[in-house]
Amino acid sequence: MTVTTPTYAFLHNYGLFVEDTYQATPKLTVTAGLRWEQPGAFSEEHNIDAVFLPNSPLSIGGVSSYTNPLGTSVNLKGVAALVASPLYPSRREESLHWKTFSPRVGFAYRFDSKTVVRAGYGISFFPAVMDQTGPQLSSLTRSATNNVNTVGQPIGATVANPFPTGISPALGHSQPGVDNLLGSGVWARVPDQPLGYSQQWNLAVERSFGSSTTVSLAYAASKGTHLIIASPYTGSGLQLNQIPDQYLSMGSDLLTPVANPFYGILPAGSVAGGPTILKGRLLMPYPQYPLGVLRQSARIAASNYNALQAYFTKRFSHGGIIQAAYTWGKLLSDTDNTSSFLDGQGGTGLVQDLYNLKAEKSVSQQDVRHNFVVNYGLDLPFGRDQMFLSHINTVANAVIGGWRVNGITTLRSGVPIALTATPNTLAQNFGGGTPGFGVGSGIIRPNYTLGCNKNVSGNRSVRAKQWFNTSCFSEPGPFSYGNEPRVDSGLRAAGVANFDFSANKSFNVTEQAKLKFSAEIFDLFNHPQFAEPGVGLGPSFGVVNHQSSLPRTVQLALRFTY
Repeated sequence: MTVTTPTYAFLHNYGLFVEDTYQATPKLTVTAGLRWEQPGAFSEEHNIDAVFLPNSPLSIGGVSSYTNPLGTSVNLKGVAALVASPLYPSRREESLHWKTFSPRVGFAYRFDSKTVVRAGYGISFFPAVMDQTGPQLSSLTRSATNNVNTVGQPIGATVANPFPTGISPALGHSQPGVDNLLGSGVWARVPDQPLGYSQQWNLAVERSFGSSTTVSLAYAASKGTHLIIASPYTGSGLQLNQIPDQYLSMGSDLLTPVANPFYGILPAGSVAGGPTILKGRLLMPYPQYPLGVLRQSARIAASNYNALQAYFTKRFSHGGIIQAAYTWGKLLSDTDNTSSFLDGQGGTGLVQDLYNLKAEKSVSQQDVRHNFVVNYGLDLPFGRDQMFLSHINTVANAVIGGWRVNGITTLRSGVPIALTATPNTLAQNFGGGTPGFGVGSGIIRPNYTLGCNKNVSGNRSVRAKQWFNTSCFSEPGPFSYGNEPRVDSGLRAAGVANFDFSANKSFNVTEQAKLKFSAEIFDLFNHPQFAEPGVGLGPSFGVVNHQSSLPRTVQLALRFTY
């Protein structure tokens, strides 16, 4: 049984903003503003919280250093520190940020009565934290009570009294709570890190043709700095306890058992508490935390987006509008969405090697190269007082008059795919592949055979059995990382071709009573949207085995108002 102590987090944030619009000339309007804010950082009412100090010296049972298998003396470092303690006096999970000045400027210039040029630039800081986590998997906030009845022994637990010796409470704000993390692992925030922000800018030309048609052409861009590294396991977490690349050439010698300098100091039942330990684990940065050191909300990533955007709007005199928008864009990043569990976009393009972050830069899993959307709402010009058949009788008008049709058409190119390989020895034992919390949970990427054509021919129904050339990829060696990009721009899931349509008509029953009928059809042509193929090396690798959309759905409704 696990007992979790409720935590009561709070955060104070505030900001100031000033803006002014200046009419420089009859044709030029300039708007400028400046925002300053204090985003704050979470605290817990009873200080049931801790942070990780990666470079602070550590002493365990009076031991502050050890000799690694290469004969080098290494000082222990990496401390899980209670908030509001001598090691970390602050109550906050993160240091406050004060230099958060966000300028914004824009202008609009009117060439003539039909043409306008607009441009703008601005900086926006992100919230310091999206959630309050505290020390995960620690006895500060949770405790487990086990009770096992042994055959032949007196019965202890009963249905009426399942825990006769009581339930162990969580330790709360106490040093033993963080000391219990030794021999297991840490999942906490590193308090001193920069604040993430985004720069956005655009330039647009808009022109009207007549009184009912407008066309716009725009360039838009954004650059994200100090973004959160996304992980499919933790939402946002970076594994710090990974063996450095310089030791990978030792190969299978990393698996050699050696005398454990922490024997008798760390808990005997822990991965690092026995009389021997794998040689490679003593070469990791934090051998005292064998289950990993996950840096929560690590802000070390970046992104870059550029797009060409075109818009068209047409209004009709008899009632109706049609709008079309096309975007060509490219999104580069070394991270992806931290909320993929909610919206299914991104989140699997994880960090493979902490010491080679340059290899993480690729297109984003949310890179949609082409996106075309048309929406319309039209009153059909048939029936009484309309352009056509204006003199039909009452019965015919009730059938064909007064209809309005609406629709949305979406044509979108597919998103790129992130491939994964089977966890190898690095991922299983030495922190490779940004694992989740625990040994052996890392994922690495496959090897790509240079020069091999990844693409296959045929329509999508044929390609569903092999969406791409799977023979181009192989498992990396046990002590190496794959050379496949984090996200492969050349391999993309199926695009979207969707048509939603509706038609409705109102009937006048009396002067005040009306009956409205509507028919809505989602996915009008019942066009299946293929899900992405299997991305992990194995039996389903490259195989599309389900669709991501619902089949055609028809919804009919009657509404009576009076």
